[in-house]
Amino acid sequence: MRDLQAVDVDQPLEARLVEVVQVMQERLQHVWALMLAMGRDRPPDAERLRGGAARPKLVGSGPALDAVRALVEPDRDALRVEVDGSCAGCGCSPSPAPTR
Repeated sequence: MRDLQAVDVDQPLEARLVEVVQVMQERLQHVWALMLAMGRDRPPDAERLRGGAARPKLVGSGPALDAVRALVEPDRDALRVEVDGSCAGCGCSPSPAPTR
């Protein structure tokens, strides 16, 4: 499986984004293949596994998101959303960039 670190940052933005999507699709396919190999067709009941505890908030960080950020940072001004990955309220997805 390819790694996001292998994506060449010197490529045009569109080419980098295509590769990022391909890498993420491959990762997701591997996750589903593993789940199916374990006899699962859906994720486990997370609420039951947490003992009824509140669902944890997703955070705008982690190795994969940090790698994607590094790949799009050189073209920050060409993007319609902020590169920082924070969103209004929850921090799980990009927020709209301010109008310039």
